This record gives sequence, C-alpha cells and structure tokens, in this order.
Amino acid sequence: MAESPEDNIEIDVSLVKNMERLQEQLRDCGDLAVTRIKTAGGRDVNVLFIDGLVDYDLIQRDVLPTLLKLKNIDSEAFKDNRVFPVIRYERILILEEAVDKIFRGSTVVLIDGLDYAFSFELQRIEARPIEEPTTERILKGHHDGFVESASRNIAIVRSKISSSKLKVKKLTIGKRSRSVVAILYMEDIANPEIIGRVEERLNKIEFDNIGAAGTIEQLISDNPFSIFPQHQATERPDKAIANLLEGRIVLLIDSTPVSLILPVDYFQFYQTPDDYNVNFYFGSFLRLLRFIGSAIAVVLPALYIAILTFHYQTIPLDLLVPLAESRSRVPFPPIIEALIMEVSFELLREASIRLPSTLGPTIGIVGGLVLGQTAVQAGIVSNIMVVIVGITAIATFVVPQYDMGLILRVSRFIYMINAALFGVVGVAIYFLLSMAHLVSLESYGQPYLQPIAPFKAKDLKDIFIRGPLTSYSLRPDIARPKDKTRGRGYTGDKQ
Repeated sequence: MAESPEDNIEIDVSLVKNMERLQEQLRDCGDLAVTRIKTAGGRDVNVLFIDGLVDYDLIQRDVLPTLLKLKNIDSEAFKDNRVFPVIRYERILILEEAVDKIFRGSTVVLIDGLDYAFSFELQRIEARPIEEPTTERILKGHHDGFVESASRNIAIVRSKISSSKLKVKKLTIGKRSRSVVAILYMEDIANPEIIGRVEERLNKIEFDNIGAAGTIEQLISDNPFSIFPQHQATERPDKAIANLLEGRIVLLIDSTPVSLILPVDYFQFYQTPDDYNVNFYFGSFLRLLRFIGSAIAVVLPALYIAILTFHYQTIPLDLLVPLAESRSRVPFPPIIEALIMEVSFELLREASIRLPSTLGPTIGIVGGLVLGQTAVQAGIVSNIMVVIVGITAIATFVVPQYDMGLILRVSRFIYMINAALFGVVGVAIYFLLSMAHLVSLESYGQPYLQPIAPFKAKDLKDIFIRGPLTSYSLRPDIARPKDKTRGRGYTGDKQ
C-alpha cells in the first residue's frame, strides 16, 4: 500500500508545531483527551490518549509523577529510556505513528524540546473469561477457547507450546480499521515458502475494515469464487496447536476469537480433537459416520426426487404401493414438494439461531414437528418426504465444521434441481463436476483433495479412518513440513 507524504512527517522539537499538526488530523475527535503539565525543569508536556481505552490509574501512577519530577531531558538515564517505571513503552519518531498508537489505546507523551515522543502501553483490559466454544464442543480434552484479544490468544498458545521455535509475526492490515494479525508457525517445521506467501498476501490487502477472520479468508484465498473453504476456522486452541505441530500456519486476528488454519485439505473438515482422544476403533467409527452423514445430507432428497420422477420402476412393489398412497393426496410434483419442506426447515433453522438461547432449541424442535405434521394433514407433502427431510437435517449436523455444513446445505438444493431435470444422471453429472473442481482446487499451492489426488498412501490412515497413534510417525504432506518426523509414539517394552 502506497504511503502518502503525511505518513512520513517527523516529530518536531517544538511542541506547539507538533500539536498544530496533530490537531489537523485529530479534529472532531471528541473522545481524545489531552492533559497539559509542566515538568520540574520547566518543560511543557502534553499527554494524549483516547478516553475509555486507557487505564487512568496507571497513567497517574507510572507516567505523570515521573514527568512532574523531570528536571533534565539531556541526562543519560533519560536518553537510555531508564526514566519511566513502565515495562512496555517506546520512542516514536513519526507523527503518523503517534496518531496510530493513540487510536490503538496507547498513551502518547510529547515533550517540548524533544524530536521524538513516548508511547506507553497502558490500555484498559476488559475481556470475557476463557470459555469453551459453543459451536465446537468436545467430550474429552481441553475445554478452553480463544477470546477477542490476539495478545491473550498468543499467550494461550505459548502456555501450551513451551518452545522458542514457536514464532509470531505481527502485521497491521486494513486501511482504516488497522487490524493486527499475528502469524504463528513452528520455525523448525513450517515451510518457509508458504510462510512467505501468507505474509505477502496479507501485506497486499487494501480494504477498509478487517474486523473478522472471514473477511481475511475471502481476501487471501487461492480461489475466492469457490464455495469450498480454503482455510479452517476454529476457536479451539488445542486444534490450532495440533495443526501448528503438523507444520501448518495459524492466523490470530485481534478483536475476534476465530483463528484461521492453513493450508488445509478437504478431509480436515471432518476431523475433531475427540477423534484422537478415544481409541482408534471408536475414532474411525465416528469419522466414517460423518462421511456417511454428509453423503446423506447432500443426495438423499435428490435421489428421492430422481426415483419418483424418472426411475419409479426401480422401486420394489412392496414399497411402491405405500409410497403411491402417501403421495396420492399431494398435488405437487416431487421437486416442489421437496423444495417446500427444505426451504421451510432452512427458514426454521435460521430463525432458531437468532432467537434467545432459551427459546431457540425449543422452537426448532417443536416448530419442526408441528410444521411437518400440519403439512402432511393439509396434503401439501407426503409422510415419506417429512421423514427424508428430517433425516437430512440431522445428517447435516453430524459435520463438525460450520463452513462445510453450510456447503452441504447449499449443495443439496443444486442436487435436487439436477435430479428433477435429469434424474440420477443429473445427480451423477453434478457429483463429477464437484469432484473435478475439488481436484483442481488448491490451498496455498497445495492440492485440496490430497492424499486422494494426488494419491499418497501413507496419509490415508487419517482420512476415512483414524489409525493407531503409533502409526503417526510422519507428519502429513499437505503443509510440506521441513521436519517430516514427529516421533514414534510409545517406545517402551511391549508386554
């Protein structure tokens, strides 16, 4: 992003001249507070901060008393930054940087006769407690989650990875929001080429407001027009840490608890921390159940429409008779019947999300039952359609990642329309087109559908099934890690 000439104005030795320049940039900022004092040596000092963002007690305790007692600004102690009893403060040489610090919650001090300013990190910290994310609950393992402060989130990760190899790079992006994004990676594992690519894309963002992880995700994706997510969003520190140790990169964005993991593959969205906290037999069962559930959620209504519209002769006679009786009172073709129920349930689902937490689940369950029963009695839909829509809705919730579940919900309608137009052939054609898109899709230069395409046999043990932990001696190739070996598990004597 190109810099304007005003961005490079240096701080002048004249306090009056500095304040004139600042007032031009800070005019009509009613929340800006300016405290004017005079040092013991007769120097004029202005203390600037945003009302409500700073801790007034810390300013009065650590900054103002030192300034009032200050006699000689030419002393060696003053030049070496050994005057203020504050841990986090720095010198500022550029006026625009002082303005940026002020709006970030820092306290800026300008002293007449100095061609630099001081910036003190004295923000008022008001954050919610660390809690488990409501959308990513697990039964075994850690029950903490990220919060809205990037600094606190970095500290959470640091507390669980006590290694100097965990590196943090902070960038400021957004033309007006000036959001802080932290890039976390393991220096001895992560691929430098992918790290550089991520940093380059973040630096090229020219957008007013970067207020959420989803905004960054859309701006830096390899293929922004694809419906498939090319980053994994999570509020769970344990999931972020597990991916860091596999060589992936984690982005922590200030003001949001959602972190982004990259690069990713398609199968990663069907994995949960609980898969690795239980015996691999149970983990494999749960993993397979999710894939089966996703297939049901996408194609079951489409197959119902295709079979009744074009391929009813494939239905066994014992099933065809009750099915015909159920549909005898329905005046609509199968596609209209399915669309009525699917759209109704989607509306009900969206409404239940935005209702108060105490009413949402109740309205969702009771509303679904009442809606389905009423629709059958009115002859709008058949009994079998209500059953299919109910199974489909339940199967959608089996997928642990919200982004992937949303894709299944949208794809279901596309499959239904193709089934109504071309039958099972239409379902098969759209499935093949989706697979072709997945094969061509990349996440930071890495194939999205690996280890299936390209085929990598050693990584198959963590795709449809979850292998024993002792078989995870090598890291997956999706992040192209520098260190491919992560250990051999338990190396003691076997009984």
